Amino acid sequence: MHMADALISPAVGAAMYGVSIGANAYAVKSVKNDGLSDKKIPVMGVMGAFVFAAQMVNFTIPFTGSSGHIAGGVLLAALLGGSRALLSVTCVLIIQCLFFADGGLLALGCNIFNMGVIPCLIVYPLIFKPIAAKFSWRRLGLASVAASVSAMLSGAFCVTAQTYASGVTALPFKTFLLLMLPIHLAIGLAEGVITAAVLCCVNQTRPEILRMGLGAEFEKIPIKKTVAVFALLAVLTGGALSLFGEKYGEIVRVVAIGDFSKEFCGGHHVENTGDIKVFKLVSESALSTGIRRIEAVAGSAVNIYYQKEFEKLNAELTKLDLPAVVFSGQTELKKLAEQLKNGYQQIENKKEQLKNEQKQLEKQKLQAALARLDEYTAQKETINNIPVIAVNIGEADRAAVNAVADSLRNYLGEGVVVLGAADAGKAVLLAVVTKKYQTPEFNANKIIQKIAPLVDGRGGGKPDTAQAGGRNPGGIPAALQAAKEMLRK
Repeated sequence: MHMADALISPAVGAAMYGVSIGANAYAVKSVKNDGLSDKKIPVMGVMGAFVFAAQMVNFTIPFTGSSGHIAGGVLLAALLGGSRALLSVTCVLIIQCLFFADGGLLALGCNIFNMGVIPCLIVYPLIFKPIAAKFSWRRLGLASVAASVSAMLSGAFCVTAQTYASGVTALPFKTFLLLMLPIHLAIGLAEGVITAAVLCCVNQTRPEILRMGLGAEFEKIPIKKTVAVFALLAVLTGGALSLFGEKYGEIVRVVAIGDFSKEFCGGHHVENTGDIKVFKLVSESALSTGIRRIEAVAGSAVNIYYQKEFEKLNAELTKLDLPAVVFSGQTELKKLAEQLKNGYQQIENKKEQLKNEQKQLEKQKLQAALARLDEYTAQKETINNIPVIAVNIGEADRAAVNAVADSLRNYLGEGVVVLGAADAGKAVLLAVVTKKYQTPEFNANKIIQKIAPLVDGRGGGKPDTAQAGGRNPGGIPAALQAAKEMLRK
């Protein structure tokens, strides 16, 4: 469930940092109120180390092609109590992030919340404690499985929500969630069984340790023996078991490249590199600090990759009325890459051309509008001793309307300007009222709010300048007349 930085946006990462910091602050206060003696700290540390080591052991999830490891939050909470467990999990995750590149700094707040806050402060008090309160072997096992599954599914939901909110995944939220839940249900069941086994073992050998999570006094528990037991378990788990606890069988193949590299290798391999034939690097990205991810296709998959890339390219070319590029599986890969590059270059050139044409069109509209200034100034009226120019300037964009309004305001010095224009089939209204004629009841904002509905639109602004847009350019004459009527009242 460790999330990488690549899955989280800065906004979501910052928000989850805030939540996780707040939860840990609550945990610190809670532990402080209980009294944090020198005897308690070693127990928290060594149990955290045990969980840290246990997380290194991956188990295969049948029929999914995935693997998982325990999160350990429920186990720690059962042994230490919710608040102490959260602080231990937080320390484990920080160490994994900083020294083992497991997760990233940006995603650390999410990981602490998903793997620490949820199991320790939410699932443990709401699910584990009520079930395990009336102790029996059966209830302890049921509490372990129920709490572990609930924590894992809740964490998977949060991972999905955080990734979706970050805008990283192209999958719909429901689809993404349905992919996540079955895998994490299996991991939760496995963790529940492991947690139950550990707790039953602890209760059989040292029942006083299990009572720590239920509020027993540390001073009444043999601290040295407790620390020694879990320290030994941490060493054995992290050292002996983690190496072969992953996907390796009884015989492990070691691949050596001179003296430079030796690696355990458990995947499928070819006899020699010639069997790969064609190899195409598809992408390269950062998973976390110091960890890079590369993706590639090989053999017959390369043709399929290029075919899909050409389909994407031709879809973009079609949108811009550009000729499609024909894909042929017999074409050399170097030429296919050049065709893709040239095709996308055509798209960029076309977009740049359209952008320049748009700028030129806007410039022409502006020049055309300003060229008719004399025509607009000739329509000046005086209504109730207020100089007014209310005119429809025809086809013009907002930039042109603003430029004309500025010129007419300068022409009047003091007065009122109301303009209407049509821009790409939409109505544009703009009102200007100089300071001399502004009142609470009459200003540019009041004018626009009054006349905007006449063009099926709405808008607003400041007392000196306001504007609106609407769906009905045909209503502009009525809107200009309504503005004049406001002056007559």
